[in-house]
Amino acid sequence: MTTSTLSYVHRLVAVVLIGALGFLAACDDDDDGMVDPPIEDDGTIADIVGDDDSFSTLLGLLQGEGLTDALGDEDATFTVFAPTNAAFGPYDLDAIAGTEGAVGEILRYHVVQGAAVAAGDLTDGQTIETLAGDELTVSLRDGNVFIDGAQVTQPDVEADNGIIHVIDRTLVGNQNLANVAAFVNETTALFDAVAGAGLGEAFADAEQWTVFGPNNATFENADLSGFTEEEIAQILQYHVVAGSATTSTALLDLLAEGEVTLTTLQGEDLTIALDGDQVVFNDGQATLDVANLDYFASNGILHVIDGLLLPPSLAPATTIADVVAGDENFSTLLAALQAADLVDPLANEESTFTVFAPNNDGFAPINTDVLLAQPALSEVLGYHVIPDAEIAAADLSEGDNPVTTLAGEELTVVVNDDGVFIEGSEVVSFDIEADNGIIHVLDRTLLGNQNLANVVQFTAETEELFGAVGNAGLADAFVNADDWTVFGPNNATFENADLSGFSDAEIAEVLQYHVFPDGITSSGDLLQLLSDNGGEVTIPTLQGEDLTIAQDGEEIVFNDSDDGPQATLDLNNLDYFGSNGILHVIDGLLLPPSLTATAIADARALPDDEVVTIEGVLTRGKGRYLFFQDDTAGIMLFDFAGFNDELDSGDLAIGDLVRVNGRMDTFNDQRQLRIDDDAFSISVISSGNALPEIPTITLDELNSNPEAYIHQLVRVESFTIDPDGDTAFDAGGADGNYTIDDGTDTGVLRLEGSNSSEYEGEPIPSGPVTFEGAVSRFQSTYQLHLALESDLTVD
Repeated sequence: MTTSTLSYVHRLVAVVLIGALGFLAACDDDDDGMVDPPIEDDGTIADIVGDDDSFSTLLGLLQGEGLTDALGDEDATFTVFAPTNAAFGPYDLDAIAGTEGAVGEILRYHVVQGAAVAAGDLTDGQTIETLAGDELTVSLRDGNVFIDGAQVTQPDVEADNGIIHVIDRTLVGNQNLANVAAFVNETTALFDAVAGAGLGEAFADAEQWTVFGPNNATFENADLSGFTEEEIAQILQYHVVAGSATTSTALLDLLAEGEVTLTTLQGEDLTIALDGDQVVFNDGQATLDVANLDYFASNGILHVIDGLLLPPSLAPATTIADVVAGDENFSTLLAALQAADLVDPLANEESTFTVFAPNNDGFAPINTDVLLAQPALSEVLGYHVIPDAEIAAADLSEGDNPVTTLAGEELTVVVNDDGVFIEGSEVVSFDIEADNGIIHVLDRTLLGNQNLANVVQFTAETEELFGAVGNAGLADAFVNADDWTVFGPNNATFENADLSGFSDAEIAEVLQYHVFPDGITSSGDLLQLLSDNGGEVTIPTLQGEDLTIAQDGEEIVFNDSDDGPQATLDLNNLDYFGSNGILHVIDGLLLPPSLTATAIADARALPDDEVVTIEGVLTRGKGRYLFFQDDTAGIMLFDFAGFNDELDSGDLAIGDLVRVNGRMDTFNDQRQLRIDDDAFSISVISSGNALPEIPTITLDELNSNPEAYIHQLVRVESFTIDPDGDTAFDAGGADGNYTIDDGTDTGVLRLEGSNSSEYEGEPIPSGPVTFEGAVSRFQSTYQLHLALESDLTVD
């Protein structure tokens, strides 16, 4: 018999040493994991075998063949390679016993007659003729002795008529491949298949075949009902490489140089490769069973594999549609393809495609429930497919790689040192081959052929923004935009924001303030812009006012102030490209300065002409004067034309929460908001609000700290009014000032003219009265501003 001198056991040990495969080196040990105990060398070979329970299987077979007496002949001399019980474990003894002459042939194959050959006398590559008439081959490796791939685990057990060497696997190397397949426990189903296909004689008469034999479980699980008898014969022949008996060690040496392609007996090629610690066939059709290798035969060698190998001509077509359907990581993509009726086109074996396929994680940032229900779904999916081309990763060059998609638009694939990217999405897996093309896996779905309205709608984090855009009548603007950069507030922002204080027009302004209308700025462009400008930039918005963006440590912040930024950039949701712009998600709502309220106390401290927005409750209003108050202070709005029309019509009312934009101004020492230019606007946020709590003070307290009460509501009790000769209240000019006294100090009660006081012409009370109204000022004089009839009550 011709075999490789590299033995089964040595191959296993070598593989472990080089770390290429995690094969089990069980061949050094018995079936219980322990080294065989020493055998007492007392008596003939038959005596030693009979006295040792670990040889009970061997003894029974020897007795059955009538060989015990021969091995008990003291006048004869033998060298016996004796398999233990565990060494018979891989074999079906009933199958061996049922094959005529096999037991005797196999037993005699373990015996050398006429010499007691010690282990030290054996040489590497030596062949020894056995009692069966066939030759064994000796291999010496790393201080161990191997016989036809079986390791000598205990050498030189001396007997009165020879010597015993204990081996760890029974030798069947003088049996043909058909018998070996029948005798090995793991390939009995293979033998049945070979016989059923009429290939028994071919296996028996083979000349130096290497057989990769599927194990029993493979045949139990395989469905071959779709193949003809002739095709099943071809499949079995595809598991055979004819012309050389290749040991596992020799195979490993070939694989160390890379993937190996071998021509099979069937005629088509078989590919074998290392994949981590496994030897795989045809990119995963089967793997090598490392516990069942190197079953030597008289005409070849058998290795057991886990899986069925199908020749390419008989393997079912694996289209891109098949790959997607067979991978759970593409379940969302599969649902999308089904919804868009695109499964059949991608299953067409006559077509060729390159598909940039988002996995389930790639769909996670997308509102798939909405997308799958939209007519745009086909366009979105078509944007991921390149027709009539199979573009492998190696075919992509560094830099930009423009390609035309199935949807008709151009897509740019960018290759740089960081990887391969498409419009902000990264290719996370390359070159998944199919019969009709190739797949590259993306970490995010591409929306680059959708307008910004659709991008906002289809992005999971901006669904609420889409609703706001639609409600504000801006949907068409987003559809027809021209290279916008949108900083879109996430859903949580809208859920937590209270926009009830803004009019519809103001909400539209707020949304437009989130848009940079003068170009598409990717996150990389934005970072570069910040780097080039000292970490902060100010950009114009579609609303007309400026937006400030700055880098704060690892965060990108918007409109930062002492109170913190209005929003931060969501680094996990950037670069949603659209056909007419780009969307970046932010966490927070951006408010233009004109709609951002300043505390009234802070506004009063601003210089004249500074534009400011305040929000406050309208506490008093009549004629030319409106008084507003928040938690910090009060302020007055003055207009020569007066506000009575608005007050009378109900457009303005006491208790309204009002937003006022205007320029700060000082007139005769009185701080006020000016209304005489384009900066001025006034809008009601809500109505019916409770007025601020009104403190009761004395005139002494007012005079001692007047700025604490200026333009706010106060209550002054039990004071008298000096009529200065009048019987009825006059108004306006110096005549509108009346001296009052509450016993703690004196002060001024003021009635403004031009229909600014309901008390004009009313009788002046002669007794004590109580005032509840606003405090005003003229030059250095602080006054109780008598506007409404309810401001003054008689005690």
